Amino acid sequence: MPADVHPDDELDATVHRADLDELIRLIDRRTELRDWNGLVRTRRSCIAALDTGRQLWPAATLAEYRLALWAPDKWCAMVMEEDAGRFTPGPLSEVAAVHHSWKGLGSHLAPGPLRTYFAHERSLRGEDIPAAARRDLVPVIDI
Repeated sequence: MPADVHPDDELDATVHRADLDELIRLIDRRTELRDWNGLVRTRRSCIAALDTGRQLWPAATLAEYRLALWAPDKWCAMVMEEDAGRFTPGPLSEVAAVHHSWKGLGSHLAPGPLRTYFAHERSLRGEDIPAAARRDLVPVIDI
């Protein structure tokens, strides 16, 4: 990439072309560089592109998956919402539970079912969810 091209310029051009292959490579690079802000921008741009008829939801889904799996807690929490992760290779609450702890991520999650499912996944992995936190969870399952 030429030095005068900002990564967002690359993102904008790639989204405009609806170039899924290049978007996947861009997501790979941003994940490798731990550019979480860039990955969030990629996700948002791909979702917004749907309004213009560009079917870039596979790239948005991959960005969500990578953020849930690898990003620090505050970035992971950005994709832990009800309408995210529709076509990811697993529920985002389960994906996030692989590398995130309740102690780290739990406080960043909005009240609702995804927070409860994340607590459940962490509990299954042996993490103790404090009683006070369990009382605040939406009652969708028993922990």
